[in-house]
Amino acid sequence: MRKLILAVLAIAVMAGSAFAGQIITIYGVVTSTNVYGNGQFPDGTGPADGDSNNNIVNFTNSDAAANGNIIYGGYVNRYIDDYNAIVAASNNKVYVNISSTNYVYGGYSYSNYYYADSYGGHYGNITEANNNTVNISNSIATDCSGGYAYSNSVSYDNDMANSNTVNIINSMITDSVYGGYAGNDANAGVIACNNTVTIASSSIANNIYGGYADESSADNPARASNNTVTITSSSTVNNVYGGYTYIGYPYVTNGYNGTANNNSVTIVSSTVTGNVYGGRVVDANVSRADTATGNRVTIGGTTVLSGSILYGGYIDGGSGDAWTGNTLNVKNSGMSVKGIYNFENLNFYLPTTMSVGQTMLTVTNAVDITNSKIGVIVTGGTALNIGDTVGLISTIGGLSANGINTAAFGADAGSIAKIYHFAIGYNSNILYATLIDEEAFNNPQTKALSEGQLGGLAFLNQGVDLIAGSGMNSAIKAGQDAENIAAFASVGVGSSKYETGSSVDVNGFSVMAGFAERIGEAFTAGVFFEGGNGNYNTKNSFNTAPSVDGSGDANYYGVGFLGCYDIGDSWYGEVSLRAGQTKTDFNSADFVGTSNAGYETSAIYYGAHIGAGRLNKLSEKIGLDLSAKLFYTHQGGDDVTVENDKVSFDDADSVRARIGGRLNYDASKNFMPYIGAFLDYELSGKAEATINGAAIGTPELTGATGIGELGVSLTPSGKLPLTIDLGLQGYAGKRQGGGGSLQAGYKF
Repeated sequence: MRKLILAVLAIAVMAGSAFAGQIITIYGVVTSTNVYGNGQFPDGTGPADGDSNNNIVNFTNSDAAANGNIIYGGYVNRYIDDYNAIVAASNNKVYVNISSTNYVYGGYSYSNYYYADSYGGHYGNITEANNNTVNISNSIATDCSGGYAYSNSVSYDNDMANSNTVNIINSMITDSVYGGYAGNDANAGVIACNNTVTIASSSIANNIYGGYADESSADNPARASNNTVTITSSSTVNNVYGGYTYIGYPYVTNGYNGTANNNSVTIVSSTVTGNVYGGRVVDANVSRADTATGNRVTIGGTTVLSGSILYGGYIDGGSGDAWTGNTLNVKNSGMSVKGIYNFENLNFYLPTTMSVGQTMLTVTNAVDITNSKIGVIVTGGTALNIGDTVGLISTIGGLSANGINTAAFGADAGSIAKIYHFAIGYNSNILYATLIDEEAFNNPQTKALSEGQLGGLAFLNQGVDLIAGSGMNSAIKAGQDAENIAAFASVGVGSSKYETGSSVDVNGFSVMAGFAERIGEAFTAGVFFEGGNGNYNTKNSFNTAPSVDGSGDANYYGVGFLGCYDIGDSWYGEVSLRAGQTKTDFNSADFVGTSNAGYETSAIYYGAHIGAGRLNKLSEKIGLDLSAKLFYTHQGGDDVTVENDKVSFDDADSVRARIGGRLNYDASKNFMPYIGAFLDYELSGKAEATINGAAIGTPELTGATGIGELGVSLTPSGKLPLTIDLGLQGYAGKRQGGGGSLQAGYKF
């Protein structure tokens, strides 16, 4: 017998008799028994009782197939005498290299505990096999599962096989591959989601499942969603399922439906002998409203699919939606399939070699794409000229395409800078696209990128409004009559919409806090820290491209100085200086040619304001404060990469002038309500940028805004050196919306 080298390298976690956190390494062995990551012995035999987590099995240059043995990264087969107790085999890893074996499980969890009490209640365990990994390379195996969770238990929770990973490279699997399998044969839900299967240079004889949810005996949740299957590098496979849900229970008692949604299957330069399903639900009840939606199937390279049918979603037995949001991406020309069904979106990525008369996809069966959305993307440039026509789908079975879009805006793949305009047409056998316009480095959608920077600038302006408004008032009141330094603080919250040529909605709060002191009879000075956290939403519409909605976060933090000088009994002047760091991010899923485009920027900001005013005493209790102020804010630029495009944001400057007045009423020593009105005019406020050196659309804040305010100043107690101000603001014009402020001062 070949030399046996077996080692247990670590035991990190032990619970009762459970063996966990072990590393089992097997090299040059013909095994006589199964191998367990949680084995009680150094050779991985004799699985310990209890949960089996965080184990590693390295199986190299060995043979477990000769005696029909199985490799388990983690193995648990038991019950716990406790309702809804978890039986877990998670976070295990199995590495098989230059070997042969029967079955391979990253994590295997099984329980058949079932107890009925005297009151008719039922008890059972929950099985979990999550976050396991199986890597098979240069080997032969019968069957493989990243995570396997199965129970014959009654539980009101779910058996789960989630977030497992299977990688198979240059190997042969003689049966099937499962990213995650969750099954129940009693009364519990089954969840097999977020699993990943990658096949490269390998052959799989039977089926590939990203996630498999097997609900056999009850009406409970059954989900196989958000799984990913990728097949590349001349692999040969049979049937492929991104997500597969089976419901064998024919009655509807709890109202649950089966789902196989948001799965992804990608096949590149490989051969498929069976069919491809983004998501499939098989249901014994024909009236259950199951869903197989939001799935994505992508084919490219030199993939052979001539005998295959591609389904975005497929519901067998039940009813429901198997069309909405399903997407077919065709990423090479000259491809052939037997049929395509249940795709709401069809995207065709034209290769650089695409020429007049060529066709992207040939389909044998009849094609019905009624009401589908057609997208055309150009990859790396095109040899097509204006007026050239290419085939997208050709079928001898007949084409139905009523209700499709008649135009498509195609970006250059990997870029959002360049856009192509195609006219979409069809006849009884062909769906085709004609290039009618090309805008090099002038995709109007790119203007939306600058909206994020403008949202950040607008949010910084809200910060200086706080400083020059309630912050200044708070510092002055705190410093009056104080013998020493006084603390002050002010908080502002708001929601505003800015008309920028499109629009930016900014929501957030700003805060400042510091210390102020009265110096002499006329001057109040203060230093402060400031910060703000907000978010924004942008909306852009274009005449020659689809609209773009974006969103992001903006925040800033910095320090500053403020001062106010009284000139006689009536006049005053004020000033503030500030500087700090600002960060902004932006994301949108609406750019042509990409599922999501985004960026993050970081820059220095600084600013100032100056103002002058006159306090007019209209009566013993009524005063009118008239003022004029000038605001300046500078936001630094930054360079980012969006997709493969270099975007350079210029420095942005805002200059605003404001005039108006506030009417104060001294109702009592401790209570003073006020009302005010102001006109604010933005003189600059532009966000300029370039993409790959070419200028893009410039949104701006320029324009007038009317501001109204209402508030009250309070001194809660004559014995307590504390002042509080509550205010509300409303905006109309260039800026629309409202806000509130709270300020406080405390004299030491």
